[in-house]
Amino acid sequence: TADMFKAGAACDDAVGRGVGGIYAKKNPHSGAWHTWVANHGPFDLPFRCLVPDVVDGLIMGSGRSISAENPRILRLMVHTMVVGQGAGAAAAVAALSGVAVRDTDIARVQEALGKQGVAVGR
Repeated sequence: TADMFKAGAACDDAVGRGVGGIYAKKNPHSGAWHTWVANHGPFDLPFRCLVPDVVDGLIMGSGRSISAENPRILRLMVHTMVVGQGAGAAAAVAALSGVAVRDTDIARVQEALGKQGVAVGR
């Protein structure tokens, strides 16, 4: 939610972290790129936003398709990579455990991500 984003939410089911408060700062020089500025702290990306409410056997592996009040904040390449890695780890753990993705043990997903060097939780 927008409140989670602004507050730098910590989630028990985090699969990664995003950068808060991103906006484009216009560069006054002709032909120059804009600068992306983070004006809030980081926030956790929860596993629950990757799993559809109704459809089974599906996990969202892109920042553009996950459930959020404002998906624009997740359209940055870094967030897309974080979500994709979290979704991939969750799918692998689910497959190895023989359970549906939505029933995956989040602690096992976080353990798998930790082995990949991802810092989840605080």
